[in-house]
Amino acid sequence: MKKTLFSLLLLAAAFFANAESFKGGEIWIGWSTDTTYNILLYTYLPCTGPTAPIPDSIYVCYHNSCNTTTGTLTLHLDPTSSLPAPLTHTYAYTTDFALPSACDHWTFYTSLAGRDSSVNVNSAGSNVYLEATLNNTVYHPFATLITYMPMYDPYLPINVPYSISTSPTVDSNVFETIMPRTAPANYLNPALCQGGYVATDLTFTDTMYNLVNNPIACNNSYTINQMVGTTTRNFTPAAAGLGKNILAFKVNHYKNGVFVASSMIDQEFTIVADTVHINNYLDTTSISGGYFNGNMIEVEAGATVEFCVITVSNDTAVTVMDNHGVSLSGSSASYSTSNDTTRACFTWTPSAIDTGIHNLFLVTHYPVDSTLCGYHPIFDGSSQLFVPVNVVSPSSVNNLSNNNAVKIFPNPVQQTVYVQAATPVQLMVMGLDGRTVLQRNHANSIDISELPDGLYLLRIADQNGVFIKMEKLIKTAVR
Repeated sequence: MKKTLFSLLLLAAAFFANAESFKGGEIWIGWSTDTTYNILLYTYLPCTGPTAPIPDSIYVCYHNSCNTTTGTLTLHLDPTSSLPAPLTHTYAYTTDFALPSACDHWTFYTSLAGRDSSVNVNSAGSNVYLEATLNNTVYHPFATLITYMPMYDPYLPINVPYSISTSPTVDSNVFETIMPRTAPANYLNPALCQGGYVATDLTFTDTMYNLVNNPIACNNSYTINQMVGTTTRNFTPAAAGLGKNILAFKVNHYKNGVFVASSMIDQEFTIVADTVHINNYLDTTSISGGYFNGNMIEVEAGATVEFCVITVSNDTAVTVMDNHGVSLSGSSASYSTSNDTTRACFTWTPSAIDTGIHNLFLVTHYPVDSTLCGYHPIFDGSSQLFVPVNVVSPSSVNNLSNNNAVKIFPNPVQQTVYVQAATPVQLMVMGLDGRTVLQRNHANSIDISELPDGLYLLRIADQNGVFIKMEKLIKTAVR
């Protein structure tokens, strides 16, 4: 046993000494069958390395907060899922795990050795910590995917709007930007697994940075669209951030307002003056006949909505494709190109039978020189964008409860938050971990003045307990 562990430590030391720094990673949890879940880990490495072989397996530690069950999982490299992207290679590791008991807080984590120094975060000498959590006391057989991030493009030209999209999910997701984290690198050494929380937050390099609107140099243009449907992070990189930067992102997943799971992504981006780059984004100023609610385009059945999507390709020949014929049945599309910009515009008149969310999907194909990734000298890469369009019936209160019929105010709030609704409702204030901190029935207001400042979730249901909507709630100090 000691000889085996010693050999493992030598292997880990050899890999640490020779490998390139990790560019980040992401970890997901998906339900398989009964008590079995799939753990999926993606790691990002530069196409120029690493000089040491890619490991065939990576260790993920786990523990729970109910009976302190701990252990180690071995995730194996899936050679068929390796994805090249511009100057970056993504490697997938996966395994299935039958949870031995029910607990509302399982934690699965790993820490990858080595980060580059970065402009926005004090990252020198730190590791890439990733975690996912799970509440398996809740029955959720259809929550097979916590979140999905698009192909990783690490290069951001300054002054070009950038959007990072996730794909739509059936249930509610709450997204938050978090500090990148570090912990002892256990990904090749299970002996470093611990039974409690081990990660620490990194710190910003300058007071100009914050998690609200400037986690990366972007002149305070960073926004995040939360809750239901396709979520995007939007910002325009600025010259002050030229060089390597790190962004970390957490997704809290809910079903009917009950916390189910969370996943995490950590990525290194390089802000550059000019590079081959593909950028797709919804031009919200082009929307007519509907409106953008921060998450999606809203349009009433019978109205005609028009909107455009912009692709900036920076001297790269591209082909843009979409699924409007399927997702927006009966719609029309027109494309125009000027210099490095392609404009795809869509017109649609949905009928009453189209009520609900429709997901327009655009893929931009482009040639990338990926010789160093071990692929053909030129391969066809892609950049993806989801544009959800929600069709509501003017006479449907249930549909309108997701936008205008039920409102909360004020937000941010210091003392009492009020709910504008036709009838009294059930109100439940929860932390981001899904734990209820305040609750009130048959009411249109709730006093949260005794809660600590921070971000909460307000779950609203009718008097029968039927879920209506959930809103992000910001509690601030009384001044």
